[in-house]
Amino acid sequence: MVKKIGRRVRQARGVSRATTRHEDDNIVNYVRETLFTTSQRILKAVGVNCSVRTIRKRLHEVGIHARVPTKKPLLTNAHTAARMRFCQENIDRNWRAVIFTDEKVYIVTGFTFGGHKIPITSHNNM
Repeated sequence: MVKKIGRRVRQARGVSRATTRHEDDNIVNYVRETLFTTSQRILKAVGVNCSVRTIRKRLHEVGIHARVPTKKPLLTNAHTAARMRFCQENIDRNWRAVIFTDEKVYIVTGFTFGGHKIPITSHNNM
């Protein structure tokens, strides 16, 4: 392959690409249609004559990198029983008086109400 550098033309170095642009597009399109697949499956499905490493390189070139889906832990019988027990114990609770957070711990030392400072001794007063 000949490569033009400025005004000079010289022979390109290195190994030529194993895939064409059309094959690269097919690889990327297949991955976007079938998420969480392996490079070996992509190679078999697309039918390109190259290595699995080449498939990974082509995907990296367009910003697609290996991802492993997170596994959500299944609820055990103990979890289910604890949830049911909580629901039954709190069915009559005034939920309008409960402050919901994003699981962060907030420590309140005191607040002002009507000009008077009211100390809060515990954040578990329910």
